[in-house]
Amino acid sequence: MKRSITQCITRSQGMATVSVRQSRTRFSSQALKLTEALVEPAATVLRAAQATVWSKVVAKVLATAQAKIQAKAKATTWARASATTLAMALAILALPAKAESIDQIPQGPLVPTGRYADLTGYRLHYDCTGPEDAPVTVMLESGIGGAIQGWDGVKAALESDYRVCAYDRGGYGWSDPGPGARSVDELAFELHELVLRAQFRTPMVMVGHSFGGFVIREFAERWPELTLGFVFVDASLTDTLVRIGAKDGEPAPLHPVNTNAIRDGSVSDLNAGGGFLNSRRKAIFAQMGEFQYFSDSAARVEAHGPPPIRPTVVLAREAVAGDDSGVLTEHWIVAQRAFAESIRGATFMRVEGAGHNVHVDRPIAVAEAIRTVIGRAQSACASGQLWFPCPPSS
Repeated sequence: MKRSITQCITRSQGMATVSVRQSRTRFSSQALKLTEALVEPAATVLRAAQATVWSKVVAKVLATAQAKIQAKAKATTWARASATTLAMALAILALPAKAESIDQIPQGPLVPTGRYADLTGYRLHYDCTGPEDAPVTVMLESGIGGAIQGWDGVKAALESDYRVCAYDRGGYGWSDPGPGARSVDELAFELHELVLRAQFRTPMVMVGHSFGGFVIREFAERWPELTLGFVFVDASLTDTLVRIGAKDGEPAPLHPVNTNAIRDGSVSDLNAGGGFLNSRRKAIFAQMGEFQYFSDSAARVEAHGPPPIRPTVVLAREAVAGDDSGVLTEHWIVAQRAFAESIRGATFMRVEGAGHNVHVDRPIAVAEAIRTVIGRAQSACASGQLWFPCPPSS
């Protein structure tokens, strides 16, 4: 975005100078074209900045460019028109994208909230809250397109008792692009490297939302000694296409039940900063890569079978957005319940009032599920049921 703004300013200033020269030929068609070209960069930035709370910041930067353009364009009719038209675009850009008051737009720089781990040639950004010497670490894994800011409510509910960490996968947020294919085996490897470099206390409770469910399952399959328990938050299943509405002797159509292509509008404004970061080019490419390898990732996880036996809670949304008939919702809930039943001792919970982003809509419900898993693990360790690694004594 910063680079786009810089290019816009440079191009606009250059266009203004040329427009001054061209305007000497009164009302020439070339001057009109240059006037339109002058406004186009602003429109481009407007489109890029829409639906983000940072549009006001962008507008301030462009306003500086406008002042310089007006200085160069002084005393020329068409150039003044160019500057005036740009000013109108800036006025639109300064308006909040969601009809909120400008006073409600958060102020301050968009800076990393956590720390970086160097993974040999690229860095991953992570953010942990809670005591460093807490008895248990909770690792939060986002879905495709998800931002770590979406976990803020869950972290706030747990940070008094546990170490709670979220991170930007390669390419997301403040992290550098990852070096390999965005398949689940590479993503789990990068998570493992982060755990080692950042020296997280293990074993950890692994929490996976949507596609993040695949990542934590792959991680646990390869490093079971680092995994204390699971919370699956409306997680992707290995068969995310459910056959619905079949007639006798005919194959049923395939419906995508759990992909981020289904938008339920449940992401709140607390995720706006993360949404801005994840709209940048490197994050878009990361998301495209994860979708590209989604089927391969699902097949790999499916080949492993059910997750390792650990204390587990499976959370599901209340309903699929836009499913007025309830058919998609019924099939999705049945599939989630079946997934829970495939894991020995797992608990299934349908979260009332939650869409796909359960952790954003109902963060307390997710936090309570995490506490349930930790409590079961601690009880099992205290009673000597050592079928999974116990956390070290504090």
